[in-house]
Amino acid sequence: MILGFAVNGENENGLQFFYETENRGPKPNAVTFIGGQMACNRKCLINGAWRLFGRVSKGYGTAPTSEHCGSMVDLLVGLDKSKNDP
Repeated sequence: MILGFAVNGENENGLQFFYETENRGPKPNAVTFIGGQMACNRKCLINGAWRLFGRVSKGYGTAPTSEHCGSMVDLLVGLDKSKNDP
């Protein structure tokens, strides 16, 4: 659901659904976090994306995967491009 919202431009709904899932259950897994990161990436919410990235390992005891790292790289590259656009 979260990925679906993010891919279709419903980023706020995706993030809201992520936080509701986190509060009510079930416990987020690696894919849930990727969905949350994608929703942040589509809105250029760098602080939110970093928070989610850190919580993968600190809050839920799982190591970030290459997909989590790639999502952060995508966000950072996108921000750099936007700064250099005229």
